[in-house]
Amino acid sequence: MQHTNTPNTDELDINRVLIANASMPYEKKMLQLVGGDEARRSELAGKLLSGIEKPNLMMYHVDVLHSHDGHRAYEFLIEFCTNDPSVGIYYGCRGFTKKQYSHPKEIQQFIKEFEALKDELIQKLNRRFLGKDFTYRLLPTDNTDSKTYWLFWIQLQPDEDICEVALPATILIRDIFAKYFGMEVATTPPAEQSAASPYDVLLRECATYAYNHAPLFESIISHLETDGVFVREADEEHVWRFMGAPKHSTNADFSRLIHLIFSEFIHPPKFQTEDNAKLVPWRLVRSVFLDKHGNAFKESVRTQWQYEGITDAKTDFWRNKIASLL
Repeated sequence: MQHTNTPNTDELDINRVLIANASMPYEKKMLQLVGGDEARRSELAGKLLSGIEKPNLMMYHVDVLHSHDGHRAYEFLIEFCTNDPSVGIYYGCRGFTKKQYSHPKEIQQFIKEFEALKDELIQKLNRRFLGKDFTYRLLPTDNTDSKTYWLFWIQLQPDEDICEVALPATILIRDIFAKYFGMEVATTPPAEQSAASPYDVLLRECATYAYNHAPLFESIISHLETDGVFVREADEEHVWRFMGAPKHSTNADFSRLIHLIFSEFIHPPKFQTEDNAKLVPWRLVRSVFLDKHGNAFKESVRTQWQYEGITDAKTDFWRNKIASLL
């Protein structure tokens, strides 16, 4: 007599219970995208662009872009599979090949586009979400179900808020693709919550000592922008490139300028104590300011001002520059 490994009814029942229990916290997280209202669950119904319904998927769609040649569509969404809770919630860009075109051929185009954008995606996600590193978080897909293909997906970590990380990250990803395609994007759907930008956090940092120096910081940056020292990134409201000034445009010059702003203007010496000895919030600064080529400054920029000291002639140049502008 041959034995089989077919699960009995009791085993199937307990598996269903285990899967349902494991899915519950993720489903509650997904519902936060619609205000935590169970009555709005239908807004998260799983449905592909082809019209195929996926009852086991919960989807929150941010936007859909279409390729100029009409062959492909790009969904920017947050998704959860209730049948596979071990994967958790994930978000990113899912491609869709329109029915009259070859899916394998269009996948090659999806791959090409992702490779062209990968570095920019990582850099901007890292700047947007302080303390997180997306270098190895943009994961490849392992299937091409129903003419779909995830260009990449990012798993939401257990300690990450879906409205403060997954939603703004997906919007940012959409914006990066739209810029690459030369497209105007629709107004971003309202979110119940959204993460503060690095610039907003930096302003709050400027307001934590003695007096509220956030307006002073904004004034200094505005004047330096008018003077051409900083140039605003075209596609990001509060991100600037450091262009410097003639003979004062190195990374060390940027380091001197930023240290000077914080040590003599934002936190004047009479307000400095051992508790705030680290005057410059460099992690925030490196998220808001880029080098002249549009690249993030390296960690070493935080100490480059020390090479020649805070009293050298090059620092005097920036001290006089700020004084003349204010």
